[in-house]
Amino acid sequence: MSPFINRHHELTLLDNLIQQPGAHLIMLYGRRRIGKTTLITYWARQTSLPTFYWVAKRDPRDLLLGNLGRAIYGWQHGSESDVAIQPRDWEQAFKMLAQAVGDRRAIVILDELPYALQQDSGLGSHLQAAWDHLFKESQIILILSGSHIGMLTDLIQYQSPLYGRLTAQFPLYPCALPTARPSCRATIAGSGWPSTPSWAACPPTWNGGAIANHSRPTWNGFSCSALAGFATSRRCW
Repeated sequence: MSPFINRHHELTLLDNLIQQPGAHLIMLYGRRRIGKTTLITYWARQTSLPTFYWVAKRDPRDLLLGNLGRAIYGWQHGSESDVAIQPRDWEQAFKMLAQAVGDRRAIVILDELPYALQQDSGLGSHLQAAWDHLFKESQIILILSGSHIGMLTDLIQYQSPLYGRLTAQFPLYPCALPTARPSCRATIAGSGWPSTPSWAACPPTWNGGAIANHSRPTWNGFSCSALAGFATSRRCW
């Protein structure tokens, strides 16, 4: 596995949050391929806490519910489920999730949630009810993540379902390419990226949003979004 590069600020914030007792509702959002999933799954592994991860797809509502139900059952019983599990609605699915979490300190990641919101505009109110009646008094760390920034942030506007309920909100931004060791210059220059004497160190790989440096939104005039595209496909050595 490629080493995880930087994002120290976000990792520290997440680490500090789980030191605080009680339930936490966290929202993480940013553009596609910026490293949201890499960040939260890497962090979850480092905590050694039980972790449930589910990613929504561009499927109809009933398929999403069935997929979520089977994922919960598999996590709860420690194996993938071939059992036909079909929650009738989000309320039943979240009750299954609450039962699977129990009184444990556990991380629950609902990734690419906007895909599910597109299929069912009422999902936000079900999340509100689940948080208020199932999760708020538990030890859950519930993370809502996605690339459709508007759909997620709409959930926390005044008079919206999750208004006033978030523990933390993490917008994840593009980041600058880190400095590179001289041995890497040929690879970068050969790919159309400039080589400069100021580069002093290079990570083993660049993994898109897994690289972070919030103080440098651009590097040598190149936008971070362009650099991130380069970073997803190039190896430094």
